[in-house]
Amino acid sequence: MTQFPNLSGQAGAAFLLSAAPKESVIFDHPLGRVCLRAAAPYVSVELNNNPVNDDVRSVTWRVVQESLDALAASGRASLVTSKGDTEYLF
Repeated sequence: MTQFPNLSGQAGAAFLLSAAPKESVIFDHPLGRVCLRAAAPYVSVELNNNPVNDDVRSVTWRVVQESLDALAASGRASLVTSKGDTEYLF
């Protein structure tokens, strides 16, 4: 089994999913890394850099949505967040 990465970036967030993924997935986005853990209810994102305007929530939200779209389009996972961007933590 592949070791799941430790998150240690400058900024990041986790958003609640409507359903937990069946398998763990790590997706590299140009702005950071998105991690889904099997059976875990949150998707986490670690940004490569701290946003210039310190708007961590909107940048992490965009990265998560773009990554979930790419995973769905590739057939790897079909997941959505629950409660939009109102259920999250930094």
